[in-house]
Formats: sequence, C-alpha cells, structure tokens
Amino acid sequence: MQLAILIETMRREGSTRVSRPKVVFQKDAATNQLLEPIEEVVIDVDEEHSGVVVQKMAERKAEMIEMRPSGGGRLRLVFHAPTRGLIGYQGELLTDTRGTAIMNRLFHAYAPWKGEIAGRRNGF
Repeated sequence: MQLAILIETMRREGSTRVSRPKVVFQKDAATNQLLEPIEEVVIDVDEEHSGVVVQKMAERKAEMIEMRPSGGGRLRLVFHAPTRGLIGYQGELLTDTRGTAIMNRLFHAYAPWKGEIAGRRNGF
C-alpha cells in the first residue's frame, strides 16, 4: 500500500496528524555552534538541463564538488548540500528536466549552519 494513501486514510479518520519533515540539528559542544546535516547529492542530467539544475542547487546553498561527462550527452553533477535545502526538491528537479534527471542522496557530514534558505514560492 502506498504511504500517501495510508496517511490520507488515517487523516480522514482523525487518528493522527502528519507534519512536514524536519531536519535534526546538532550543537558543537566545544564552540556551541549550530550544525546541520550535509548530503552528497549526485545528479545525472542531460547537458541541456544542467544550467537550471546548477542554479536551483545554488539557491539551496549547495556547493558543486564535481561536474563530469557521463556519456550519451549527459553530465554527472556532484554537490554537497544541506538536507533542509533538499526537502521537496525531487519534484522540482523532475519538472525542470522534463523527467530525465536521476538524483541520489547520501549523508555526508554535519557542518556549520549555512544560513537562511528561501521557502516555497507558491502554495502553502
């Protein structure tokens, strides 16, 4: 059963509330600095769509680590990005690349807080 169907059924029955995903922050004990999780993001995308992907990832405070050809007119882009900047990006990525991009994410490390990231531009 799809998770969305289960959550919607439970919501209609009034048995539970589901909130938006939240990122788990940490504090550095030595410096008392706020740390956030950083993920290594690998995106395989057609060359024609690479510009918009790099722009959108930069808006989400991602740092490009590597850009290399992947063969067949595609590029492999590697970023280090804050987890909170990636929440909800999968759908936007597919829209921007006409469904041709593939994104993989893997936890990399905790790093100092990167600053404010703009929220949704439309909707709630």
